Amino acid sequence: MTAKKNFDPWLDHPFLRHGVQAFMKMNPRWELRIHDDAALDRLLKVKLPVADYARVKGAHIVERGDLWRLLLMYYEGGMYVDLDRLSNVQMHRMYTASGKLKMVMPAGRNDFAQDFVCSAPRNPVLWTAINLNLARRKACANSKKKLDEVPGWAPSGIMPGKLCSIYHFGPVTYLNALSSHVLGKQLQRRPKTNHSSESLFEQALPRLHELEPYAMTYRETPPFDTILFRAPAAGDPPLLLFNQSTQDEGWQDRVRDAIQSAKRDFYKVQGLGVFWSGQEKNLDRHLQPRSRWAGAAPKHA
Repeated sequence: MTAKKNFDPWLDHPFLRHGVQAFMKMNPRWELRIHDDAALDRLLKVKLPVADYARVKGAHIVERGDLWRLLLMYYEGGMYVDLDRLSNVQMHRMYTASGKLKMVMPAGRNDFAQDFVCSAPRNPVLWTAINLNLARRKACANSKKKLDEVPGWAPSGIMPGKLCSIYHFGPVTYLNALSSHVLGKQLQRRPKTNHSSESLFEQALPRLHELEPYAMTYRETPPFDTILFRAPAAGDPPLLLFNQSTQDEGWQDRVRDAIQSAKRDFYKVQGLGVFWSGQEKNLDRHLQPRSRWAGAAPKHA
């Protein structure tokens, strides 16, 4: 794994001041590691079977990154987090009484977050996600004209041609793997039917509580109420985020805009490239700068 040599001044950029830098101040026992694309590809090459690596090595950087984070957390453990998450929470709740890191699975109404992965090494849930990703990638490579016949890979309401996409290899496969372990069945991401039914999180919550102390979750409403960040409640001392006070009316919208502005400037200063933002349609309209991959691991682990 690699780290930037000019690490301290890099962390002081406004884009990271309320995220990575704040995390390290709140959690000084953790070690921060910054991974670049070369480190990403090295891990894929070392850990994947030759045939699987051959299928993934030419894939889009987003596809490789989705698989890489699972491999990194499975073999090394710790926490993976995208650089654009805010942070002001201590991590002590994420350990068992014996000091072992829990599997932490933050979720929205219909989805587990994929931009935050936290686990002790050798977690079987992550192993399932890795192998499901590889199996589906192999099936898609061998089923170019019959994607709807890929075993276990034809969720209703999704056209067969969409099954072998960056989106479905990444977030959907991750959700399928986690839900199969937690609920005993594969759930699909953001279901469009039966809106009156319980949400994914509501279904999973009782089962996740049963997995304590080895796993935990948190219902997220990004970016101001997440596993890593809590905006002040009424009556709490205000925070100053990107020169905006959380006690002022409309601060949320101004901070969201400030985050995006700082993000663009950070990418420009770092001379980073561009990556696909996650939308299959109108690809040219969804290009944005690509951040370096960031991971953290407790020093005592």
